[in-house]
Amino acid sequence: MEEYHLIQSIPGIGKRTSPILISSIGNIEKFNHVNQLLSFWGLNLCYYQSGQYEGQKKISKQGDKKVRHALWLAVQDIYHRGDVAENIFYETWERKTQGRTLTAIQQRKLKVMLMVKMARIIYTVLKSRTPYGVKSQGKEDQAFRMKAA
Repeated sequence: MEEYHLIQSIPGIGKRTSPILISSIGNIEKFNHVNQLLSFWGLNLCYYQSGQYEGQKKISKQGDKKVRHALWLAVQDIYHRGDVAENIFYETWERKTQGRTLTAIQQRKLKVMLMVKMARIIYTVLKSRTPYGVKSQGKEDQAFRMKAA
């Protein structure tokens, strides 16, 4: 029950998304590194390379489809509710787009990047057992907030 409230402290994750994430993770202690969780959910990058040819980088999609869908909907919610103050995901969206209009493919890539960022924050919040806030954010996020102020 504690994990349920911890995950809901992250912007974009609500009552429907958090049970999906918690049931998928199980015990967070089985993951030694955040990259293991990303791989478990199928959000890790895979490369195709043969000789001089280097293909596109894509997410592997070998993990839980329901979790990827739940994270996608959480990012969609953040994207469409752009008026949320102090939302690091929307701030990242604005910083990456810099006011320009993106193509559909560019938007999709940016949303997947935000899904990975959200997964990293979920891992940190559950490992540290502290709600999302200033203390649980990464050093880059805190530096960005200080520079913007």
